[in-house]
Amino acid sequence: MGKNANRLELAGSDFTEDDKDRIVDNVTKMAKMGREAVKVVAKAKAKAKSTYQQPQRVPTFNMIADLENALVAGVGQSFSPWLPEPLEWDADLADDSEQVADIAVINIDECILNLAMENFFKHHMGASMWFRHGRFHRGSNDMMRAIALSRLMGLLRRPSSGSR
Repeated sequence: MGKNANRLELAGSDFTEDDKDRIVDNVTKMAKMGREAVKVVAKAKAKAKSTYQQPQRVPTFNMIADLENALVAGVGQSFSPWLPEPLEWDADLADDSEQVADIAVINIDECILNLAMENFFKHHMGASMWFRHGRFHRGSNDMMRAIALSRLMGLLRRPSSGSR
């Protein structure tokens, strides 16, 4: 049989010296394996962290520059009227005649460059801009999402029986 053949008979009895040595050896091996695994994981994380570089959004910044050039050429001003100016900590106490900033309305489609630009202006710059997504592109994306959620996408993508 094995080491555990008479385990039910030995239940509750004291450990023998052999049992204690075996348990200490097993725990030592497990601890050593765990330390080695932690070292391997730590090395992999350090290497991944050192080699990772933040991806640049060059196409998004090019799009922002193009939009600013179009504004300067068409309207004669850049983004500055829609970007917030830094306020003093007590600026709201100074005067009751609060001025509401102008809002720029920008129509864009839902390509990733435009969404990244929208995110940059809204969340990083705090700009007074409202981005509208175009009707055609928005409608197309909503329809495709609805078809995908209804699990009918496979029917649309299945080739017809006549085309092989």
